[in-house]
Amino acid sequence: MNEDPIIPRFYEGEPVIGIGDSPYWEDNKDSFVSANQSLFDKIVVYVENFFDDLLLTKIYAITPDEPLMGPFSDATLNSIMMPDTLIFIGEGAFFRLEVFPNDLVFPPSIKIIEREAFACNSLTEFELPSQLVYLNGIGRGWYMCDWYDGNDNDISSVTIPNSVEVIGYAAIRDAGLTEVIIPNNVIEIEGYAFAMNDLTQLVLPTSLEVLGEQSLSNNSNLTSITINASGVTIGNSLLAFGNDEFRTAYNSEGPGTYTAASPEGPWTKE
Repeated sequence: MNEDPIIPRFYEGEPVIGIGDSPYWEDNKDSFVSANQSLFDKIVVYVENFFDDLLLTKIYAITPDEPLMGPFSDATLNSIMMPDTLIFIGEGAFFRLEVFPNDLVFPPSIKIIEREAFACNSLTEFELPSQLVYLNGIGRGWYMCDWYDGNDNDISSVTIPNSVEVIGYAAIRDAGLTEVIIPNNVIEIEGYAFAMNDLTQLVLPTSLEVLGEQSLSNNSNLTSITINASGVTIGNSLLAFGNDEFRTAYNSEGPGTYTAASPEGPWTKE
């Protein structure tokens, strides 16, 4: 694909709500709609069967050459226009573009970015949608960028919108991250979310309930973690495979700032 696309607001008379596939949307659409009804009141066309099996007729998608990739993989996009009906950007939607648009602007309607949606694009900065609820897609999952003649993103700092509730699986994995501020609205950080980066310290919010397995693994200089919430469920091997030193310390000592000489521990509460 070499023409700059204009994603339509409507397809066969109904709103275009996404690009590609979104498992998070499929799993959460009922509660999501209930919590964001004002968004849907603004959509010009609304029908009772909006969320039935005909959902696929409302998704703008181009069949990719490789099943792994998303609708615009390998495209040369000097620009792209997204309508204000879009709610999600699906898996691998803009994976490894030949040319990435330098004026990409997200409409405020976007609430979900799925895994690897923008992976392997050599990005050095990335501004997230202001009303995002589910954050993923900046880092790479298990697909090595160089396998597909692409390059990892190298984004040193990410500003996560206050609206985000879930940071998804491998969301910012191996993306060159050195600093991140996690807002006090995030409930869950899924597995491998910040793995393989260059973090040195991290402050986790009081809203946090789940910190997934290996979500901070392979950050070799991460020696200070502040965890402000009580009763957080911490997954296995948080900082290194087979190492649960931090979880043991937190379960014993509770919220606070913990430091260590290396991620392997031992971790001590200040």
